[in-house]
Amino acid sequence: MKSAVLYGARDLRFEERAVPEAGADGVVVRVRACGVCPTDLRKYTGRSTRARFPLVLGHEAAGDVVAVGSDVRGVGEGDRVGVIPWWPCGRCATCRLGRFIQCPDIASIGGSVERSVMVDGAFSEYVRVPERAILRIGPEVSYEAASFVDPLSCALNSIELCRIPIGGDVVIVGAGPLGMMHVQLAKLQGARIIVSAKHAERREMARALGAHELVDPVETDPIEAVRELTDGEGAAAVIVAVGDPAAEEQAVSMLADNGVLVLFAGTYPPTTIAVDPNDVHYTQKVITGAFASTPEQFVRTVKLMSTGLIDVEALVTHRLPLDDLGEGFELTLDGVGMKKMIVS
Repeated sequence: MKSAVLYGARDLRFEERAVPEAGADGVVVRVRACGVCPTDLRKYTGRSTRARFPLVLGHEAAGDVVAVGSDVRGVGEGDRVGVIPWWPCGRCATCRLGRFIQCPDIASIGGSVERSVMVDGAFSEYVRVPERAILRIGPEVSYEAASFVDPLSCALNSIELCRIPIGGDVVIVGAGPLGMMHVQLAKLQGARIIVSAKHAERREMARALGAHELVDPVETDPIEAVRELTDGEGAAAVIVAVGDPAAEEQAVSMLADNGVLVLFAGTYPPTTIAVDPNDVHYTQKVITGAFASTPEQFVRTVKLMSTGLIDVEALVTHRLPLDDLGEGFELTLDGVGMKKMIVS
């Protein structure tokens, strides 16, 4: 099989490798679609210091089951599936408390979790994962849509941390693919949606997907704009979907009393932000992070797509073969288009 193997910063090589074996509890998937994620880019550019090389990246994957292990019961050859890109040990104290993503022995394909045991990912013709990392999908869900089960479930986790009241104001900072997923999910929550984003085309796409108000943070002060739109109260929730420390600091001032700020995007290199503790203390603002999701949220994500409640395929602007993966990385780094999808 052909695999795109990363040996270091921007050192991407294409190699012929043996198709992985399922093992007793494993499933081998013929990859049909795999999205390019900012997590991949951090390793491709060398900003991530935790990756071990050589490594096959790619974790937003979907395809067809071609082999299953002797202990596998819930999936069979020929099934169409989406892939959960990480799996906890299920035995430790953290897992027993249901905090799976904090499992100290968590494993992931393509390094989707920075502090995990990293195994080769899905920028390859085939990928192997344990059965518990498989989600069966129906014919109404395309491979490209199914490859969004990981990022969409992450956005779902983020939205549910916000506790947005029906009719409440939510600000989404950033209008990349994950910002757009937040827009659609916030719409389902019955929120009035304010999107702050630098690129005019992306702001208009956000409007088409359900945003009610648009803010250009280059031409206007985004804090003042949000305050004006909310009659001076601030928003019930603010989600920062870009790794920008300045935007994260501004977001605190966009919040209403008792509002929730979700820091959704990772910020690299690691940094700090300035927050007045009294502003949080006296107003009871909540500042939280959102990372990954739960197995149950993965299941609901598939339902969101299979019922047509969320349109993720609208976010795909580039479809490329595996041989052009490097181009997909560079286009994403340059901010061209939206989601880059590697298809076969």
